[in-house]
Amino acid sequence: MIVSTVEEDRELEGEQKRAIHKWDGELKVSQDNVATEKPLQLFIQQGNKRHLIGSLIATPINLNELAIGFLASEKILKLDSGQLGQLKVELDAHQIIVHIDAVVDFDMGVTEMAISSTPSCGWCGRSSIEEVIALLDGKIIPHNCIIEIAKLLEFTTTMARTQIIFNNTGGVHAAALFSQTGELISLMEDVGRHNAVDKAIGDTIINGKKMGEVLVLSGRAGMELIHKAAIAEVEIVISVGAPTTASIDLARHAGISLLGFAKNEGVNIYTHPNRFY
Repeated sequence: MIVSTVEEDRELEGEQKRAIHKWDGELKVSQDNVATEKPLQLFIQQGNKRHLIGSLIATPINLNELAIGFLASEKILKLDSGQLGQLKVELDAHQIIVHIDAVVDFDMGVTEMAISSTPSCGWCGRSSIEEVIALLDGKIIPHNCIIEIAKLLEFTTTMARTQIIFNNTGGVHAAALFSQTGELISLMEDVGRHNAVDKAIGDTIINGKKMGEVLVLSGRAGMELIHKAAIAEVEIVISVGAPTTASIDLARHAGISLLGFAKNEGVNIYTHPNRFY
């Protein structure tokens, strides 16, 4: 059960209007739509004991999805449909508290790391690519998805058309999960790339949706995003932006097809090209 308690509604919006001075040949007073960015603390509470999981900087919408997706993609909680019935998420303008029962599987070791997450770096606490690979526990994503590249590029167009906050503000990233056939399963926006991915993953978990074979990213495809895709068993990650050396190495190891610089006229395939024709 997901229960939300919101104390300050205006502080939990995706965008706000702000007064500005604008120059377009002459200086005048105007208004601009600006993406909301807030520091939030994420806690797990089990009985009377509360554990600080991390400090997030996020766009304060879809926070249920952010909390559940983050805990699942970081392997802090092993969530399935049975466990979801034993969770309660409490929200206010400053913190997210996930209440869990004693029977819920909870990795106490991860909380000791007190993961700190910012819009530019969702996972700066890891020391090496080898450490990240080890966290996958030998998981290799199977090659069940075969898709035409031209069709895959249509997914990026669909995502861009559906990005409401970005189209209003220009200030957020997006992550979208698609099925192999092109069904848009979830699209989430946030000032942080990794937050958007966590929100999309959390949406599928909370609502019992199929995860989808394809993850589309609006920006750079960093290592932490590939790790989250691998935990979610996503086969293909396609990004409008560039990958990094670490994300390419991790995708190759995990069996994920990683594509970057996606445009209507073409795309670069960095790993596992055998899924495409």
